[in-house]
Amino acid sequence: GDEMNKRILTIAYATVILLGTAFMFSRPNYGWDMLPYSALALSYDIADPDSTHALAYAEARRVLPAAKYALLVDTTDAYRRQALRDPEFFSRELVFYSIKPLFVAGIYAVYRLGFSIPRATILPSLISFALVSVLLLVWTRRLLPEPYAVGLSLSVVLGPFVLANGRGSTPDLPTALLLLIGSYFLVEGEGRARAIGMVSLALAVLVRIDALLFVLMMAVYLDLFRIVPRRHIALMVSCAALATALILLGHHEILDRLFIVRPAVARIADDGSHSLIVAYLRGLGNGLIGLALSAVWLAIALAVVTLYARTRLVRSMRHDRPSVLLVLILAHIGTRFVRHPIVEDRVLIADYLLIWFVFLTTLQDLLGAGATQARTQPLIQ
Repeated sequence: GDEMNKRILTIAYATVILLGTAFMFSRPNYGWDMLPYSALALSYDIADPDSTHALAYAEARRVLPAAKYALLVDTTDAYRRQALRDPEFFSRELVFYSIKPLFVAGIYAVYRLGFSIPRATILPSLISFALVSVLLLVWTRRLLPEPYAVGLSLSVVLGPFVLANGRGSTPDLPTALLLLIGSYFLVEGEGRARAIGMVSLALAVLVRIDALLFVLMMAVYLDLFRIVPRRHIALMVSCAALATALILLGHHEILDRLFIVRPAVARIADDGSHSLIVAYLRGLGNGLIGLALSAVWLAIALAVVTLYARTRLVRSMRHDRPSVLLVLILAHIGTRFVRHPIVEDRVLIADYLLIWFVFLTTLQDLLGAGATQARTQPLIQ
């Protein structure tokens, strides 16, 4: 029967995800960011920065394949050469990584479980990959019947936005996980589930402080449709903003970097005499050029097509939750770019997936109700 088919498909989906997770675990993508994150996690137990610098490199040499380690210490790269040979310079660079305290704490927790420190920098992303896969299937099953839900979930989770970030030493997929959990419970849940959603959104700020913009976007959505009491929205925003402020107060020396894109190598001889306006405009120009290499245009196109389709379904776009959510997501993407003029798909995973879910909702509405039926119900039935 249907229940048996669903069970078989669930087992098949779980098998593919487990195999993918095992493959990524066996072939991690050790980028240079692994070294500063390793040093920060080691600093929980070792106070001396010179020692954490030496140990981070020593562990990388011990664990990584020789060819991979050689890339991380490539002395033809001025920045990597300076970081390798100058512990003081390396320690100054840690400020760009310590602004993600929950991610560093997660690395340390995994390290204390017995994993090597290089491997520990990968596991938060790997765990997030598995959990995002579960959430994708759960959410998609609310919108589509089997086997379409399983097939489309697999196509998304094995696509470049999710899979490529599941084996790296970055906080991008853990951040996306928290933002998606928060969005799911706030859009779909009730009562305590929505409280969990707000907590998840606020925690995302401790992984990446720029998640605050996403929190603000969801706060507007929640307030427009009175989904939760305003005092609860205010509490969520206040907690997220306070966490961001406290992190930035401890890292005030990089405040200008929140708006200016500067290559890492440029920080070697940075004397602080640069014009902030000129630096921002230069970064904006480079960011506009880089847009051509991003998948953001595909996401925007899907959002626009979905918005057009919803005009055929509802009488008032202003009162249609999916439509408003799409507009807010597009505004979030644009605001992120203005604030820090660079677009990288890895930091927009939650935005892309939310656009995808609204598209599926609209497809369900079109197929179920026809092009003339108005619908103003919540995003998820």
